[in-house]
Amino acid sequence: MAKLTRARLIVTLLLVAAAPTVLAVDVRVVGLFGSKALVSIDGRPPATLRIGQRTAEGVQLLSVDGESAVLEIDGQRRTLRMGQPYVSKSSGNVSTVKLSADANGHYMANGTVNGAAVRFLVDTGATMIALPASVARQAGIRYSNARADGADAGVPPMPSG
Repeated sequence: MAKLTRARLIVTLLLVAAAPTVLAVDVRVVGLFGSKALVSIDGRPPATLRIGQRTAEGVQLLSVDGESAVLEIDGQRRTLRMGQPYVSKSSGNVSTVKLSADANGHYMANGTVNGAAVRFLVDTGATMIALPASVARQAGIRYSNARADGADAGVPPMPSG
């Protein structure tokens, strides 16, 4: 029990410290058909929206064409193509962040690294952050001469790059 409480405290403190980079709403258009759009919000399973329909998070579908959907998010019109994410920044100071596990029991959070949008898998027992080489390159991180670190998870090491 103490280990779980400690892990929660560490995750909460890390997320509060990173609050300016934690994003309030992540909206992705994952499907378009007729006058409807299949939309995923904050990593939850996609929901079908009809034109004019508004979600509990306040996202409203305004129009659909063959390649994109126009949504009202945070009071602003946003045109999103299939698969393109829109991430709104939190307004004001956030004192707490609540993450809910997805269907697989994983905790996901949106953030940025050097201005590049990144979807993080939050490991409640972790003391390090790992980035795939592709994400590091996208964020402009020169890692080729960096000191390698690792953790023993009982899994054979994998080459990076």
